[in-house]
Amino acid sequence: MTFVKNRSLTFIIISVALLFGFVQTSFAAAPIITSVNPEDEATNVLPSTEIVITFDQPVVAGDGFIWLYTPSDGTSTGFNVPGEYVTGLGTDTITVRPYFKLDTQEEHSINIDATAFDNGDGESFAGIASNDETTWNFTTGSLAAEDDRVVFDPIAPELDEGTTFDVDVYLTEPILAAENDPTVEITLVPSNTDRLTVSPSVITFTADEWNQNKTFTITAVDEADVYLFLDNPEYLSFSVASESELYSGFEGLIPVTVNDNDTPQVATVGVTNISRESAFFQGQALDDIAEFNEENAFGFLLGTTPGVTLANYDVALGPVVNPLEEDGSFTLDYDEFRDRFAGTEEAIPPLECGANYYYKALGSFGGTGDISFGEEFSFTTVSCATTQTRRTSSSISYTCKDNIASNYNRFGRHKQALCEYEVTEEETPTDTEVILEPTTELSESNTCSLEQTLTQNLKAPSRNGTYNSYTNDTVTEAHILQAHLNQLGFNSGPEDGILGPLTDGAIKRMQTFLGTKADGYVGPLTRAFINESCEKVGLES
Repeated sequence: MTFVKNRSLTFIIISVALLFGFVQTSFAAAPIITSVNPEDEATNVLPSTEIVITFDQPVVAGDGFIWLYTPSDGTSTGFNVPGEYVTGLGTDTITVRPYFKLDTQEEHSINIDATAFDNGDGESFAGIASNDETTWNFTTGSLAAEDDRVVFDPIAPELDEGTTFDVDVYLTEPILAAENDPTVEITLVPSNTDRLTVSPSVITFTADEWNQNKTFTITAVDEADVYLFLDNPEYLSFSVASESELYSGFEGLIPVTVNDNDTPQVATVGVTNISRESAFFQGQALDDIAEFNEENAFGFLLGTTPGVTLANYDVALGPVVNPLEEDGSFTLDYDEFRDRFAGTEEAIPPLECGANYYYKALGSFGGTGDISFGEEFSFTTVSCATTQTRRTSSSISYTCKDNIASNYNRFGRHKQALCEYEVTEEETPTDTEVILEPTTELSESNTCSLEQTLTQNLKAPSRNGTYNSYTNDTVTEAHILQAHLNQLGFNSGPEDGILGPLTDGAIKRMQTFLGTKADGYVGPLTRAFINESCEKVGLES
């Protein structure tokens, strides 16, 4: 595949027109892609790869997404432009840093919304269509353990910075080829030479040596930069060259865990907004703000027993690259991380009701050394059945069913569907003690009007006007879903037609409330609940 198109004739015409003064304003053609990494149809790609797009000119953010599409299961993961995982805007090189590692031995393709980038003069990049599997695709490498022709021992080494480790390699079959002296040449290359080195880089087996062990020595570099626990594993990429058809072209990956010994300075501040499923964890970077850069990363460790460490924790939040405010503080949302890793091997469980948790902040400061831990604190989550006080009117008392709904102040005014109500004898406002219990009912049937009815299957990330693989069509009802969620008290944020992490969290909270599977997919079952629980006052279509 070739991204660059010939524009020489266009440039000649423009140059002549400018020379003779025929053109009074500048003309800039739409951006095109000149190169990509991983390359199109690349194989043995690292699961930790970054996605790099080089254009023929600087580009700025339009309004769209870069999509990582996985044909095997038809899923797409979107990275918003602009967004925290997309960097390089204003230059000709855009980098996407996924917040997760890709699966090994999996084909992926990159799709780009036609509205995502332009050149600042109104000329937009043409995009790569949704679910396009051919324009730009690549395949991640397979692990060495998934093939028995070349065996590495151990298959997943772990070592501390500043130490070495021997990895033995041997062949399982004789080297047979038409040549008189066939060989097998194995090359081992670290994914990150700042952290790992290999000696020798190439080992050769002759036909007489096929049943002998040979050794690569792996060294974990004792450097000053800081890498968090979620940066592991690093990878050693191996390739095999041979005259023998059995071994020729064989390639794969060896995962290596490197234990960092560097320590930055960070403090644990506290935790706020504790609910049945979430909490906001706050930390403070203690170093000079001027020294912060893109290599800085921060996170939190949580455990149900005291003494939380990298070897003793239940949940890891992070790392997040440089999420600092101007004063050096940072806040991570537990529920946001649950949404981020939902459905993956790193899926984060909800907080337990009425449980004690211990937590501490940790951080890394690029170039200054080490991982640092703040002081360990503890907190207790709210009970699933809690007692709260709400104001009553002179004639109606509202018993709100959902203790994580965010807009109690609107319930009395709009008779919200999440509240039961009854006439009381109070003539003046008083404080009323209300027991909040989980329930699976929204309200008595109150069918939506045609304008309010949700007809599309929806899930985040997606937005109105773009194709979504779950919807199987162009999304047009994202704002209607957001309006329902907000009216029912689940805080979906602005009703802007963009389904992001906030809307995804609202969907899952509603599904948990209903007692259905909290997977973030608004399918026929969830839509049926919504469409039978309308309050027309305040619901915008």
